[in-house]
Amino acid sequence: MTRRTVKRLTTLALVLGLLFAANARAQAPEPQSWVKLAKPGSREAFQLSHKDRATGLAVTKNAAGLWVPDRRIVVATPEDLKDQARWHAVRRAVFRHLKAGGAKLSPEPYQHLLAKIRKRASITLSRSGQGLPDWKMMVVEGGMADQVNASAWSGGVITIYRPLVDLCFQIASVVVNSPTPRAIDTELWRLSNWRDNKRDNPVPESLTVRPADRAKRDVLAESILSRVVLHEMGHAASGHVALAQPKLIIPGEHKPKDLVASKEHEREADRFATRLGAAGAVRLPGAMPLFSYYHFLERPTFSERGRYGIADWRTHPLDAERYNNQLAELKALKRTVKGLPEPLAPRIVLPGGGYATPDPAPAAAPAPAPTRAEPLRKAALR
Repeated sequence: MTRRTVKRLTTLALVLGLLFAANARAQAPEPQSWVKLAKPGSREAFQLSHKDRATGLAVTKNAAGLWVPDRRIVVATPEDLKDQARWHAVRRAVFRHLKAGGAKLSPEPYQHLLAKIRKRASITLSRSGQGLPDWKMMVVEGGMADQVNASAWSGGVITIYRPLVDLCFQIASVVVNSPTPRAIDTELWRLSNWRDNKRDNPVPESLTVRPADRAKRDVLAESILSRVVLHEMGHAASGHVALAQPKLIIPGEHKPKDLVASKEHEREADRFATRLGAAGAVRLPGAMPLFSYYHFLERPTFSERGRYGIADWRTHPLDAERYNNQLAELKALKRTVKGLPEPLAPRIVLPGGGYATPDPAPAAAPAPAPTRAEPLRKAALR
């Protein structure tokens, strides 16, 4: 064997050794790290709860951006375990409260629609390693659920009431059947009157959709409903319903003391819904503001006005503000849809409970343009 052959074999062995070492490092398990158990319902739990849909195992992104098994070791103190037990106890209390209030699960088509919306949102969230896999979501009806409402509960439960789902389909029907924004306003007003008093008002003709337009109506309705579902997911992801005390907080009955913070929570959940929807979680993102638009037209008065003896008792921002905020965010994200209503003028809540639209500031009168005859006129005046 010549010296040149020995040198080549040595070089080959060195190269093979480097390749084997690199391969071994690539196949080596991710280094383990210690992670404190996140408080149930907190922002940290939203960040650390991603699981692979196929296997159900926890996964995380490594330094190379690849999904690998999550080998982090979760450390839980006795107090953390108590919080977990309380969280599940509150979940059971939510179910008992709904049942005692006469609520029951809606038929399968409603659950299937909600599952579709949740799946799209989960896929979009998984791109950033986030998710709410342990949360229960369901459509309920009957008893306390016979109203337009949706709630995120402590204990990891999101409920959508069936009348809200039906309303989204009715709004979509009106939009599909109305050729102009003015017609949309008129028909949505008729819809609100009919829903308020179905006995004395005829069923609006705009609720009847031709077979050829039903697919378009269904996509529009799903997108409007998605905005509501994503809003409630925003409350869950932002830690607004994190377990703070053993007492069960009932949405709609509990009046927070800090109304300013409550409004900001709603704005934060709205932003979460808009951005997640624009990122791919909603089939027609530009339709999401229609839910707030309808309620802007529907609520001319407030029955609880003055009940708390303060100037603004509402826990939510005005629907006009929410609608305009969503339009502005979608426009910035380039997810608008042509043909939807224009931005709404701000409105003032009157002491009697009604609305008033502030008059626009009067425009300054334009200064007259100077003419060539001006110097001659001044000379004549002298």
